[in-house]
Amino acid sequence: MNPFIRQLSTFVRALSQSSIKLISVVPNARLPLLSPNLRESRPLEGTGEQTFEHAFKSFRGLFLLTGQYEAARYLILSYGECLRHYIIPNLSGNGKIARYNARDAVWWWLYSISNCTNLVPDGYEILSDEVSRLYPTDG
Repeated sequence: MNPFIRQLSTFVRALSQSSIKLISVVPNARLPLLSPNLRESRPLEGTGEQTFEHAFKSFRGLFLLTGQYEAARYLILSYGECLRHYIIPNLSGNGKIARYNARDAVWWWLYSISNCTNLVPDGYEILSDEVSRLYPTDG
């Protein structure tokens, strides 16, 4: 548990422990494995499909404030691989049948990267990570 969380109330500690369940392993919710910086395709989220809404709108509280920096990095890089026409998918569909129908997805993704660079020790290093793309010829 993050030292910051340990100092807070019992209620906040219980909430932070629930974040582990929300980003647990789910076999049918995988993101694509393309980046050489990702060791394995590790599924996240607690639903059948990976949704940007759950992942990035709650990113700061679920990943950064609870000290789950590796999972945060994985999620950012995985969604970066799915970038198409400058849009992040709101449903990943294992990277094969991703749905690109949310205009604000890319803004939440960029905000999460900004939070990662500011809150994670050496978080700025994510900016130099190599990301392979599912659609390399798209914008």
